[in-house]
Amino acid sequence: MRNKLILSFLIVAMLIGIVGTSGVLVLRWVNRNTKQIYNDNLKSVDDILLIKENVSGIKSNTETIIHENDKTKIEEETKNINDMIEKNTSYISDYQKMRMTLEEEQFWLEFKNDLGIYTQKSQEIIDDINSNMLDKAQQKYLEIQPIEENMENIFNKIIEINLNSAQVANKNIDSILLTTSNIMIILSSILFICVILLGVFMSNYVNKLLKKIRDYAERIASFDFSTPIIIETKDEFGETASALNKAQENINKLLEKTLKALKI
Repeated sequence: MRNKLILSFLIVAMLIGIVGTSGVLVLRWVNRNTKQIYNDNLKSVDDILLIKENVSGIKSNTETIIHENDKTKIEEETKNINDMIEKNTSYISDYQKMRMTLEEEQFWLEFKNDLGIYTQKSQEIIDDINSNMLDKAQQKYLEIQPIEENMENIFNKIIEINLNSAQVANKNIDSILLTTSNIMIILSSILFICVILLGVFMSNYVNKLLKKIRDYAERIASFDFSTPIIIETKDEFGETASALNKAQENINKLLEKTLKALKI
């Protein structure tokens, strides 16, 4: 009996372990993919937006110094431009550490090339202004407008690629979660059914043996020592039945001896 109970609990524990392990594995997978969405997609978009913001700032400050006569103001705006160029270098370094799709990588290489030209032209404009060559500076400023427009288009395409990738990854997570939820519901249902079946089986098993013991006890109470109890299981119930039958046999022998003694 004890072995059957242990086996039943082991089966239930195993099913609980399967359900729990499935849940843990799914949570780890979701956590890993969520980090991937952030690191590879959302962080990329954030860096691109920061680069875009600095490019806009460089354009604005460049336009300002072209029309500015105050040298102090020109120096201040020049410093701002150099700071933004330096920040972009850092953002670009961070961005290149992230995973890219082939399409994104192509756009990125084109953007880097345009940004290099744009930055160089901006520096040349500053140098021309410092050399009082305003006409030349204005001409170069007009030359970088198409480059800026192309970078704007690339910005939007890269952002779109990353957002689409994040959306696909999110759909994959939703799909896995749905599948896992269904699996866990099925496993939980199986676990519930198994527990009920085990409970019913153990209840019927114990009740059947207890009924035999009760019937045996009633026969003994009625002084019927002729019918042994038949329980052939190799558990505590079987051992108890064997002991009761042995006791019944000893009582019968004792009665026989007593009756013989009375006849004498």
